[in-house]
Amino acid sequence: MEARYFRYLFENVPGGIIQCGYIEDTRIDEKTFYVYMSENNLQKVNSQVCNSVFDSFNRLPDEDIDLLVLGEFRLFYIMSMMELLKTHTVHTIVLPYIMPERRRMLTHTMPFPKSVMQFLHDPYSTLMQMGVENIHFVYGNGGDITEDINEIPDGTYFEKADENILEMIKCAEGKYIPVEKAGYMVKNGWMFYFGAYGLDMEKNQRLIRSVHQGKAIPLIQATIVMFAGPVWDSPQLVDSSFTEKTFSKVLKCMPGKKNDNHVCDMRCMRFQDHSVMKRHTDRERGISCFGVLLLGNLSLRVYMEDFAKRFHFIRNRVRVVTIPDGASSGRWNSRILSMFTGADYRFWLVSMNRSSSGEVLKEIMENSSYNRLVNVNEEFGSCFSGYLVDRNEYF
Repeated sequence: MEARYFRYLFENVPGGIIQCGYIEDTRIDEKTFYVYMSENNLQKVNSQVCNSVFDSFNRLPDEDIDLLVLGEFRLFYIMSMMELLKTHTVHTIVLPYIMPERRRMLTHTMPFPKSVMQFLHDPYSTLMQMGVENIHFVYGNGGDITEDINEIPDGTYFEKADENILEMIKCAEGKYIPVEKAGYMVKNGWMFYFGAYGLDMEKNQRLIRSVHQGKAIPLIQATIVMFAGPVWDSPQLVDSSFTEKTFSKVLKCMPGKKNDNHVCDMRCMRFQDHSVMKRHTDRERGISCFGVLLLGNLSLRVYMEDFAKRFHFIRNRVRVVTIPDGASSGRWNSRILSMFTGADYRFWLVSMNRSSSGEVLKEIMENSSYNRLVNVNEEFGSCFSGYLVDRNEYF
């Protein structure tokens, strides 16, 4: 059947979330493959943990990565990103811009491979040398989308950072770095919309001064939030299917692999319990509900107002939400629950750890019986998949 097929795969890796998405439009033979990395809460990152994550990369499709998003500037994900760049061709990277002094602090925490040290010293040149075609360092957020997103043509829409910011960066780096405000992309009938938080330079300078005074090195809290979801998805225009499946470490999900023992959509739906979403097919709705909202390690306690303002317009398109920081109370804000209403099932994904709060999880479940909790960890992962087919072609 000629259609837009899609998959959101949350890999079963220790202590964090690696989400990869795959969109294929068989009508025009176009594919888009992306990877988003964030929310690592491990107290210690050792070779065993890294090898477990690197092994999960072997299950990724043997395809070029069209979009790689470094959701936060932590060593665990920097090492993961560098490993992906060795094994895959990556066309576009979106990542937070971090000032040189803050990057140098990370070099004192543990020994790293040479490629990681090179990246921390000069990330822009390192990524270019590794063949990345489009590099989007982001600082701050661009303007809101005011037009109908269905009318936006395929393309990349980022604004250049303010001149005073660019001048500060040039002085710090010793050369010009093309830093931008977080924007959005439309590719293959899918929107990727970004928000950048925790990148305040004045605050970072205060942290640097505190380190020079002998205080402990604080974590870099910068986070890139991303929404991914289809455009032209109205039930009046398309018929669709959407399911959620859980897979285990034993019965792995291996999309795109030519292997008789791999788990594909049809096998999952035929042989395993799964959830089927149908309310989005109601033709009286203006839009469907197929999007994922990846919050990374965003502090909702600090940035809730800014976040809600920026992402308010896509709230009714969100089906899956990741909970920041393993559902710890320190970054939670219950106001986010009021963004999502109605009778659609909504899946809240969490990578639970020692800081996870039972009260936060309880609050989500008590808020609505339509909320579903999914714990993603080293043992279990989750896959959301479906298709959209134009009604005028088949009905």
